[in-house]
Amino acid sequence: MNRRRFFEMAVALPTAAALQIDASPRVASVGATKPLEVDVIDAGAAEYFRTSSVDVVARLCEPESRGADLSGASLRILEGHFGPILLLETDALQRDGSRGFHSLGRIDRDDLSEIAGADLANEADSVDMLVRPSLTFLSLAAGAEPELRLHSHGHCFGMLDGPALSAFVMCLRTRCALADARV
Repeated sequence: MNRRRFFEMAVALPTAAALQIDASPRVASVGATKPLEVDVIDAGAAEYFRTSSVDVVARLCEPESRGADLSGASLRILEGHFGPILLLETDALQRDGSRGFHSLGRIDRDDLSEIAGADLANEADSVDMLVRPSLTFLSLAAGAEPELRLHSHGHCFGMLDGPALSAFVMCLRTRCALADARV
């Protein structure tokens, strides 16, 4: 392509204003309304559990608050080459005041199926997973009051319980089943 043709094509591209970019995180549209991510506890989030192009995010809460205060850590279910992947993230404040994310690691589909297949009411289905490279643990404590904790060396980054945990596990089950159906 010659230089003149390149600039002609560049001028023809739509501007950011023409793309109708939404200010909310990870949501952009070009005449479409499908988000790039949904929070697992949002109303209507379940309709995206079967949509692999939409990330499902579970924002973890402070353990003492029992769902009232967010901890800054999150679990992001996204689609990988061989099925769902779980990214473990924490907020990272930038020098300019903006927020980014620091990745603590990921869990691939084979290990996710252990959590997805767990019966939350059965204590025998409790799971502890070591997440590399951060040496962080993701622990599912099944039983009468099930909870999922992200922790490392005595520090709890956050937890899920109640309806948020149920929705998170349901999304994992759905995504793992879709990946199994493709194989």
